[in-house]
Amino acid sequence: MKRSQKQWLTLLLVAVLAAIPLLALAGCNNTKNPDQPKVPQITLAENGLTDYTIVRSDYETSKSVVTQAAVRLRDAINTATNSKMEIATDYVKRGDSAPTDTLEILVGDTNRQESTTAKERLGENEYIITMIGKRLVIIGSDEEGTSKAVDEFITRILGYDSATGTYAVQELKMDENYELLNS
Repeated sequence: MKRSQKQWLTLLLVAVLAAIPLLALAGCNNTKNPDQPKVPQITLAENGLTDYTIVRSDYETSKSVVTQAAVRLRDAINTATNSKMEIATDYVKRGDSAPTDTLEILVGDTNRQESTTAKERLGENEYIITMIGKRLVIIGSDEEGTSKAVDEFITRILGYDSATGTYAVQELKMDENYELLNS
């Protein structure tokens, strides 16, 4: 075989080998596998109704960063879902223990175990939005982090568009294992 034929065959072989991964990728589609089980979702607000309450620390003042973040969250959820979600504090009478079975969105440091569990995972200047059991926890490593986490939730989960003042969702459902850790 002549040298030019060998070079040509070598180039052809290289081209074919390089094309194989591209053909494999072209054969893939980005649709989800229908046989793959769906992650169960938890409904927080739907059809104008909710059983959830937003809970903040009783130690926060009405003008604190965390309280204002909780108010923004409530207003956004109520506007998006046409629900009437309320804000409560985590106050528990002396001698009583914090409830463990209530449906709550926990904002910032609260006396609920889920808030403590989520916060323990944070480093400096981090925040997390996570479902723990049936509770949604939105907390930062500090007050500003919690405020940023609330704003992230409003934008990412509720689909708030600041240009139009509208929301992309009318119901609030979360994957039961949802977690967003901003580091």
